[in-house]
Amino acid sequence: MSRITVEKKADSAEIFFSANLVSETVEDLRGTLKKLLSEQLNRITVNFNTVEMIDSMGIGLMVSTHNTLTARGGELVITNLSPDLLELFSVMRLNEFFTIESAK
Repeated sequence: MSRITVEKKADSAEIFFSANLVSETVEDLRGTLKKLLSEQLNRITVNFNTVEMIDSMGIGLMVSTHNTLTARGGELVITNLSPDLLELFSVMRLNEFFTIESAK
């Protein structure tokens, strides 16, 4: 069973990742993001609804994806962070770097 589900709409995609975003799993998401970036999408949303933990490799992947998208006028959005992850992103000031949205 895949840990990654992608929903595409026009020039955007939302990724649902059902595992922690840590060194053991980051390559799965990297492959999906690489494919989506090659499709020239303008907006990629990563839904953290079931993610409880992120490590430096996961954060690095989010940063590199953000940089690639913004360089071409696109946007990376992170949504549905748990309170603990939202606090981590705030302490690291990543909330000033990324677009973070709450649940819709």
